[in-house]
Amino acid sequence: MHEAEAWRWAALSNFSAAATTWTFKAKPLFEALDLIHLLGFMDVELWAEGVHLDPRGEPPDLDELAAAMDRIGLAAHSIHAPFRGLDLTSPDPGVRNRAVSVLSRTIEMAGRLDCPYVVVHVDGAGERGAGGAPTQHSGAGGSGAETGGRDAFVDEAEAFERAAAALTVLCKHAQDHHVTILVENQPDPARRRFGASVADLLELIHMVGAPNIGICFDVPHAVVSTGGWEKELRAALPYVRSVHASDTEGGSDAHWPLGRGAIDWRRVLEVLEEAGYDGGFVLEVAGGEAALEESFAALQGASGAGARGDAGARADADAGADARGDAGARADADADARGDAGARADADADADADGDDAPSSSLRSREAK
Repeated sequence: MHEAEAWRWAALSNFSAAATTWTFKAKPLFEALDLIHLLGFMDVELWAEGVHLDPRGEPPDLDELAAAMDRIGLAAHSIHAPFRGLDLTSPDPGVRNRAVSVLSRTIEMAGRLDCPYVVVHVDGAGERGAGGAPTQHSGAGGSGAETGGRDAFVDEAEAFERAAAALTVLCKHAQDHHVTILVENQPDPARRRFGASVADLLELIHMVGAPNIGICFDVPHAVVSTGGWEKELRAALPYVRSVHASDTEGGSDAHWPLGRGAIDWRRVLEVLEEAGYDGGFVLEVAGGEAALEESFAALQGASGAGARGDAGARADADAGADARGDAGARADADADARGDAGARADADADADADGDDAPSSSLRSREAK
């Protein structure tokens, strides 16, 4: 299907589904955006780890990118910040400063693109040491209880303080650019990574205390780390502004299309809709165009949208679009309303994210310039 049916994804729920350019990471950015637009998406997460929008490389001209996206009606929901080699918990000031510098540049790009959210991994791809001995934790638990799988030579409380200090700097910078930082939960059943549980993220959010920090909740990451997703999602919901969706059977972060694994997507949608969730729902699947079509079919079945017919779906989409309004304004209002209350795992670099050959379009012609 290569028709720009922009209504169809929004018709599934009170929130709209978005695609990530990571799904087409082997293609140039403008070509990936063209495919995403033609598949009917109105919102996109721009990938910035290694390809597309990585500030450590040669990102495209942002004015040209913004104009091209505006012309086809594709909004930047979020930028997934770089994470490899970037660790906000590191005891090495040089490592932390480098991470803050790269993430600050990502925030600036988001501001120029009127993109309300930047998704951040707290610890890049690192671990809490390598020995596996318990360590004392006096953070969210409050009692200094032993936490298995974390090294004795890693002072976890100090690591949280380092991460919170770095995030505080980043949140202040992000406020100047009307951007909200979203920390993402990570897939790690041993809980060796910071952000492997929602409790980690909530502790950091409370320590930072900024109005413009929230959570990007990755459903399969929660399954890999905890064996389930619902308890973690319910705990995170007051701060969730974006959801990453892909499927898994639980053993690994497979990035399968929705419906291919063990996650009950009907229940996921029910929990989100019962909470009045109106944020992003990013399909972070490997496999290109076919994977997105397969995921749409699974969501359609989970939501019951297919039974209502096209007319009802279009009406729902129109109402949803009116309710969502401007993405940037929504993020600003959300940050103001929350006041002082109160990380995506490594993408498999070898995943086959190539899409089908793309049809001709104006976006691709701009890529060649």
